[in-house]
Amino acid sequence: MKNFFRWAELFKVKVPKKYGEAMQLSNLTIYFDNLTTKSYSGKYDDFKFDFIIIWPIQSVTKNEDEIKMIKELTEHQKTKKVFYLTIKEPWYNPDAFAEFADRVVQLDCENDNPNEYKRILDVYEEDMNRSRRM
Repeated sequence: MKNFFRWAELFKVKVPKKYGEAMQLSNLTIYFDNLTTKSYSGKYDDFKFDFIIIWPIQSVTKNEDEIKMIKELTEHQKTKKVFYLTIKEPWYNPDAFAEFADRVVQLDCENDNPNEYKRILDVYEEDMNRSRRM
């Protein structure tokens, strides 16, 4: 969670101590949680979210169990919008989400804002290197 806010350059945000705890950001109540394919707990089934952001999605695009779990989460939620976010990797293919995603929006940051695209890729590479060292 801290890495997300660092990546978003929101340095003064008070980050929850553990996943699943509510936090306030302006007028939003935000929950961060990790996804696991070991079991679908349904702990958010009674929540009505305005939106859910699942990020980063590239880690699940080739895992059928995780795709199924995300589909079930989407179906069980009383959520208005679900966003699946990724950055532009050559191996990412959104076809596995076609059954339950109504559209794919691709932002071309590489051409529209090359400096921002480089910043995103640099932070992503830094995070990947950090996780490799662990």
